[in-house]
Amino acid sequence: STQSTWEVAANQLPTTMAGKTQVQQYLNTECLQPFTHPVEMEFSYVHQNQKYVLKLPLPLVVSRFLEPLKMTSNDQFFQTWRTTVCDPSPAESIVFRTGEPIDVAQNLVLLGGLHFFLMRAVDNNPDNTVGCAQFICKTQQPLPVLLNVEANLKAMAIRLTVKCPDRVLGAAVTEVVKQVLGAV
Repeated sequence: STQSTWEVAANQLPTTMAGKTQVQQYLNTECLQPFTHPVEMEFSYVHQNQKYVLKLPLPLVVSRFLEPLKMTSNDQFFQTWRTTVCDPSPAESIVFRTGEPIDVAQNLVLLGGLHFFLMRAVDNNPDNTVGCAQFICKTQQPLPVLLNVEANLKAMAIRLTVKCPDRVLGAAVTEVVKQVLGAV
């Protein structure tokens, strides 16, 4: 990720440590804009006069910066869907196979864990779900993120449509949802 995507502050560590000791490193991380890859922290140390450098990705995914966006009716969802300007336009759908039978109830739990406000019975297929969230970061207004998950139980496949005004954010949310719902 680029330097301008994150602000990371860390507590100062001692310059030397005895063998077999541990020190906790506290990090305060703020997201400045949509991202696809988590921040990498570079750790370096010297052991027996040899310098070692480790680059470790922090476990920060885009859903960590989503908040549920409550919709009070199907009409409100459809109005928001129609008025959300998308990049790229129109919203792109992907179809992926799950490799195992789809558990719609489990998918609801998983999508809720990604911080989406979930709505059922928005269309005629009871296996479909829509979700609404907003992406919160330090330097921009909240960005709406809408998704439509259409489950084809017989084919063990899902059609996923993510609609949001930011291309990077849309790609990141699509990837996280695919992983969580078991794309193979």
